Amino acid sequence: MILMKQLLLSQDPVATLRGMIADGSLSKRFPEIADLKLPIPKGYHHKDNLEHSIRVLGHAIDLEPRGADLIIRTAALLHDIGKPATREFGKPGVVTFRSHEYVGAKVARKILQREGYSQSEIKEITLLIRLHMRAYGFSPES
Repeated sequence: MILMKQLLLSQDPVATLRGMIADGSLSKRFPEIADLKLPIPKGYHHKDNLEHSIRVLGHAIDLEPRGADLIIRTAALLHDIGKPATREFGKPGVVTFRSHEYVGAKVARKILQREGYSQSEIKEITLLIRLHMRAYGFSPES
């Protein structure tokens, strides 16, 4: 059984995740991550959150100045993990995920504890998840 740390510190975690999707093992080993693949009802449009999270992980890896960074890689993969629990359908065609970053930090804490991350790693990762939407709250006038 592959641990999340092993997966994220492997040579190509993006390819590994895509392989796990293809063979169905992602939903067995990391069900919360697989659950990011939300069905989109007819008349609504939203990006594929699973694909988005894998792409964010890939971009984070591309920007690593000094090699693999477990904290950043984990936060990148899990940054939207709260979306399945917070999805709401508003006006026709509008999907929202209010406070998904706060819910996501709680979900991530459980995952990370299960996966053997240290308390200091969990604290850093959940802080990054909780704050990842913060820049959207700033206005040009601030």
